[in-house]
Amino acid sequence: MYQASIFNVANVYAPRYAQAEIGNYYTTDTAAAIKAFATAYADVARAFEYYLQHFNHGKPFIIASHSQGTTHAIRLLQEYIEGKPLQAKMIAAYMVGIPVPVAAYRQLKACEQPQETGCICSWRTMKEGYETTFAHKETQKMIVTNPLSFQATTPNAERTKNIGGVLRNFNAITPAVADAYVHNNVLWTGRPKVFGIALYGKNYHIADYNFYYLNVRANIVERISAFKKAHLQHALD
Repeated sequence: MYQASIFNVANVYAPRYAQAEIGNYYTTDTAAAIKAFATAYADVARAFEYYLQHFNHGKPFIIASHSQGTTHAIRLLQEYIEGKPLQAKMIAAYMVGIPVPVAAYRQLKACEQPQETGCICSWRTMKEGYETTFAHKETQKMIVTNPLSFQATTPNAERTKNIGGVLRNFNAITPAVADAYVHNNVLWTGRPKVFGIALYGKNYHIADYNFYYLNVRANIVERISAFKKAHLQHALD
């Protein structure tokens, strides 16, 4: 409801999978964690193959993920999309909540403009001035998209650019709920206009999509339109 619904301007296909328990991100038993994530990914991969065989019918598509879903989407793009025929069909990938290394791909790149297609959008939302311990220690450059501007040349956007977030009760649109500033490998926002925001702490992982709900939704429509226009022109040429 909170995340996949953003994408329902198109058909949504959401895999059911045996999710790895969250402790696998922090355990020192790396062998067990690798096994758990591999089991979860196998479900996701089978679901994607089923979608391709039964529902896709050669149509363009978007990959959308959050949190552990992004852990699996990173690998899915590596194994099924980059350098494969499917790459030409991917409108965009919105891979949010988990860092996506720039170096994870040779051909697929970060989206730099709001109408660009065949590229990746990614961000992790935190309170301005804060980085998680993991983010602070990262040595790789991660893809960080500003979900208000979707423009690499505009890494900072005031909350007035936020056309609406959809929050926990999912019963109202809240304009200007959060701003967005790209800082190193994360996305910062000033104090969001949310009742009880102090209870969220400094890591706004749970609201990565919700703070920017209508802006992300509008951008999905924009990229779909750009993809269709480009392919229509190609057909005419």
